[in-house]
Amino acid sequence: MSKRILISFIGSHDLIPGRNGAVEQLINYLKPQKTYLFLTDDYKKEFYQNNLKEYYNSLSTEELEIIDTDIKNPTDFEEIAKNISDKTEEINNYILENKLDGFLNLTSGTPAILSVLSLFAITGQLNRTMGLYAPNPQYDNKIRTNSLDYYKNSFAYKTLKKLINTCNYSAIEAFLVEEKKAIPRLSNNKEFIELIQFAKNRANCTFEEAYKIWEKSEYLKKYNYNPPKNLYEKSIECLMSAKISEMNKDYFQTVLKLGIIRENLVSFLLDKILKSKGFNIIETKQTANRKKDESIKYLNENKLNEQCPEIKEYIENKMQSTESLNKKIDYNRELTSFLEGMILEYFLIQEEFEKYPIQKELYKLDELKKQRNELAHTINAPKYNINWCKSIETIINLTAQYLGYNPQDLNIYKEINADLLKILKKELN
Repeated sequence: MSKRILISFIGSHDLIPGRNGAVEQLINYLKPQKTYLFLTDDYKKEFYQNNLKEYYNSLSTEELEIIDTDIKNPTDFEEIAKNISDKTEEINNYILENKLDGFLNLTSGTPAILSVLSLFAITGQLNRTMGLYAPNPQYDNKIRTNSLDYYKNSFAYKTLKKLINTCNYSAIEAFLVEEKKAIPRLSNNKEFIELIQFAKNRANCTFEEAYKIWEKSEYLKKYNYNPPKNLYEKSIECLMSAKISEMNKDYFQTVLKLGIIRENLVSFLLDKILKSKGFNIIETKQTANRKKDESIKYLNENKLNEQCPEIKEYIENKMQSTESLNKKIDYNRELTSFLEGMILEYFLIQEEFEKYPIQKELYKLDELKKQRNELAHTINAPKYNINWCKSIETIINLTAQYLGYNPQDLNIYKEINADLLKILKKELN
């Protein structure tokens, strides 16, 4: 049998030796290897005057430790928790390192004290602990135990529900690992685990990992998932991820993600327009300082002159007319997202795009470009505009209309979360 540890406050009934108070009953019942007795400020004097340290040490406990707290108001939850948290953490580590069984006296002390001890148990600050209730000797002598499972489940349910509603899937996964013994039914629920891992990888934009999980799971097949094949599909997935960051007020990540999405959409749409018009002015080539499977895009000046000199004239005039730019284009260098944006602008301001005002939305994202670039050079929080996300979504929808794509579902995590909450309620409520 594992050795036992008793953790208790001294209550008013425990101040008179030989009266069979709760502490006395539990020590004689458990015969603990070590007993920790906490004293509130108002009981210190009487405890030591009655020689209770010697008395409790003479009972069936191998070792006794008295903890004098500075708790002056035993009805103040915050004061109680603040004054015992360091010691309970030390006790908890001792229990875990020695693989002991911890027991909490949930009879002695004020309701606030007993609530704090119970809360510490269900939140893991006092792990491997079980509640004990000593009887009133006038009525019976049966000691009752309480595994606190109901409270643990209630705490876990509220915690996980909040994490699910905020799409914090990595935190859910970590919580399940930490609390596996406390909530075994949920921690061992295969469908819940698969859905969390699937959602986490999609939200983190690790699409191939998400696909591997989806592919092996029968339960996940209802989501009809395929990893994104092009920059447009990646933009949709990343926008859903950016919305999660925005919801959680992580504007640093939101700006980074939206900046990448804007660049991806520009590249994708430009590629589609050039191909539809038969222009092959953008080519790829290897460079000496890149890996073998990596290449860069660049503008082929000769083809630009042959196929669409109007584009060359447009971007060169724009470069020269803008004071901050006023420089020539080096066609031998890598094609930048800035230059792609100017070439795309040439097409989007033409009459055929009047029904698809994509450029209007891209203009609204000029400040987003600046903020994303500044993030690389500052530790300050970015200035975030809630309309950026709306403009990105509008560009995605207009692109779909222009290319004849089906409308995109941008609420997949709402469906995932509904399923997670359904399983959570079934297992923990």
